[in-house]
Amino acid sequence: MPDKAEPKSEFACRISLATVSEAGLEKRLAASEPARAALVRRLGVIDLPRFSATFRLAPRRGGRAYLLDAHLSAEVVQSCVVSLEPVAEEIEEDLRILFDRDMTPDPEMMGPPQEGLFEGEVTDFEPLDGGEIDIGEILCQFLALALDPYPRRPGLEANLPRESAGEEERPQASRKNPFSSLSNMLEHKGRQKR
Repeated sequence: MPDKAEPKSEFACRISLATVSEAGLEKRLAASEPARAALVRRLGVIDLPRFSATFRLAPRRGGRAYLLDAHLSAEVVQSCVVSLEPVAEEIEEDLRILFDRDMTPDPEMMGPPQEGLFEGEVTDFEPLDGGEIDIGEILCQFLALALDPYPRRPGLEANLPRESAGEEERPQASRKNPFSSLSNMLEHKGRQKR
């Protein structure tokens, strides 16, 4: 039975670890127009005018682990959750991932790596299996996580009507009693009988 092929990333950048020297590998990526169009469909956004990244991949522990330092930059247009108008958002994200051959694939078993592997905080730890890493797919996943889940057009909050909870905050005098007209009518009838 043939192996299932891995789905092709819209922003594929597979790095063969055999090509990464001790000094590390540095690269700049920019998504092409077809790649951005495919990501628009994948992410469910209106537009992705810009998506680029710079990264450095360096070996640790004699090639048993690799440290990825990356910065992604994007301009994304989503629909406002209230008015459905387009809302543009600038995204700038730094990420640091340690890929480790000695790490078990079970996420619950993933502990911190041995000391001395890297300096600074690590965004994520990933098991390393095989001879390559798809940096582009990793960047796409981090872009998806960085999107505002509830985009709103700027200034929209000021135009929204008060919520029902806010109704109770109005002064008592400004509230109209629904029975005031009935009360006035009964009071008027009482005066006529006298």
